[in-house]
Amino acid sequence: MNYFSKFDLQSYGISMVDAKPIPGQNAFRTFCPTCHRQRKREHQKERELYVNLDNGSVYCHNCGMRYRMDTIEYQEYQHNRQVQSANCTPQLPTSVQRQNASTNLKKIVMKTVDAQGNTVAAAKDADHYSEEMADYLFHQRKLSKEVLQQMQVMEMKHWMPKSEKEEDCVVFRFIEKGRVVNEKLRSLDKQFLSIPGAETIPYNLDSCTGAETIIITEGEIDALSFLTAGFTAVISIPNGASGSIAWMQRAGDNHYYDALFEGKNFLIATDMDEPGVKAAEELAKRLGPANCSRVHFPEGCKDANDVLVKLGVEQLKRCVQEASPFPLPDVVELADFQEQLDELFTKGPQPGALTGWSNLDSKVRFALGQLALVTGRSNDGKSEWLDELVLRLSLRNHWKIGYWSPENTLYDHATKIIEKISGRAFRQQGKGAITDEHYALCKRWMNSHCYWIQIAFDQLRLQHILESALALVRARGIQLLVLDPFNFILKENNAALSENAWDSQVVGTIRQFAVDNNLLVFLVAHPRKVEMQIDGRKRRITMEDISGTADFGNKADYCFCVDRDDEHHVVTIYVDKVRQKRLGSKGTSSTFNYDSLSGRYLPCTVDPQKKILEVDQSQNKMWITSFQLDGEPDILFGSKLPD
Repeated sequence: MNYFSKFDLQSYGISMVDAKPIPGQNAFRTFCPTCHRQRKREHQKERELYVNLDNGSVYCHNCGMRYRMDTIEYQEYQHNRQVQSANCTPQLPTSVQRQNASTNLKKIVMKTVDAQGNTVAAAKDADHYSEEMADYLFHQRKLSKEVLQQMQVMEMKHWMPKSEKEEDCVVFRFIEKGRVVNEKLRSLDKQFLSIPGAETIPYNLDSCTGAETIIITEGEIDALSFLTAGFTAVISIPNGASGSIAWMQRAGDNHYYDALFEGKNFLIATDMDEPGVKAAEELAKRLGPANCSRVHFPEGCKDANDVLVKLGVEQLKRCVQEASPFPLPDVVELADFQEQLDELFTKGPQPGALTGWSNLDSKVRFALGQLALVTGRSNDGKSEWLDELVLRLSLRNHWKIGYWSPENTLYDHATKIIEKISGRAFRQQGKGAITDEHYALCKRWMNSHCYWIQIAFDQLRLQHILESALALVRARGIQLLVLDPFNFILKENNAALSENAWDSQVVGTIRQFAVDNNLLVFLVAHPRKVEMQIDGRKRRITMEDISGTADFGNKADYCFCVDRDDEHHVVTIYVDKVRQKRLGSKGTSSTFNYDSLSGRYLPCTVDPQKKILEVDQSQNKMWITSFQLDGEPDILFGSKLPD
């Protein structure tokens, strides 16, 4: 491979044999003569040295060696280099050897050559800024000269990898206890460079010592802006909003910053954009929200320097004075829901949803964001009654249903739903059979309103079930969720929880899920074995009879107990709990007669001996509306029992 260059590459020890060209540039990568032989075996194939043949710049991405070929400064390199065997490593010139050896830092301050060929230092302080730098810092950024001198803000020209040319840069010095730990270069077109391998610490860290309140900014310019406004304890996070808070885990002393910041208050003044807000939240989480306040900037101002430049020192001070306490986790104040409270006061509470069963609607109504518990003996019809209840709520209120019902096959469950909606038997011919038209309409409605969660038996963990339910909330917009039954949820081993405590935690989690997602969740739970009464009859089940913890009843918003009397063909629904008084009250009951053909529950009245006096056929209604079938004519199903 041939390169034509005005530079004597061989005299710098630069290998041409291993050179790899960079597409689109008159440049290549090769092995660094200074550090390559010392690298680990796994890095021996990496070409760490970048060589630009247009301007003679050389930069090693591993050891940080950087220079321009054929400058007076590096003639020393040529004279000192010893041409020896392949095992000989050339020496760096003294002008670029590591300085501050005691701190093991790589000094990035670069020297340049003046018009007379004399080597001069490029770094300048606030008294000797170039005209362009002075305009940038004093006029464009409105920073105080005294503050810049105090903070040792320098200017220098330096080669920047991104632009691949020498840029005029601001130098921010990161000092801890008088020792320069790091230096960051920022070009006027916002390119950044730091000392390779230097420790990452906040800017102006020493100002925290002895301070009670500390302002935290997102960048060095913002910290200097607050210092210009007269504040003294101001630091900037090391790597801007995009950086993590990993810097707070200091090597060798993970609790260094915890001890330094203990007992202090913080004014978090990161930018008002999305990354700045996220950085503020991360800082508050680590420092403790109770110790933090958020500094807000006026509209049109993204950060502290924007306020200083556009509105002046006094407005920046006002931003600090008006800082608001950081929201406390899990704490809600009246201001957070005052608008909703006012609306509730003006419009009154919502009355709750009805089922169309007059005998039940007169005693209880249903609302979203609730957990309803359904219990009863095996084969007393808990699931059958619940299926009709949710169908009625769905049909009347246009709510969509999500089912987790592992005891039912999909076909059996779909069959029951179709029979209840149509009021007819699920067969093509014979007495009371469903018509083809009604069957087609039922399927159309179910396709847009009913969804089933199907999970393998060995995967029936609560988290898995609720994740699937959440997907239905987001993708299909369900408002009703049926979990039937509780005992199919796998109990997860937890040495810290007893079985009852685990049950209690699960019920609480399900209720919170209902609240968070504005769902009406129905949970079916089986009772334990209940003793007979003295006369040998079964006593009715109550919510206290549910197998497991008493928190089933304690944590639920509704409790319904289904009791079937086979002797008199009566099903009684006992309402053992309604948490919100606007939705009903406990201690009531409703009686039904079960129609085996359609699977419907028909309201009825009974005498004290539970003999049926009258079945209310007028309540035998379910309907699919044109709204639910996108323009289909209204169809009223089952206004009376089929002949």
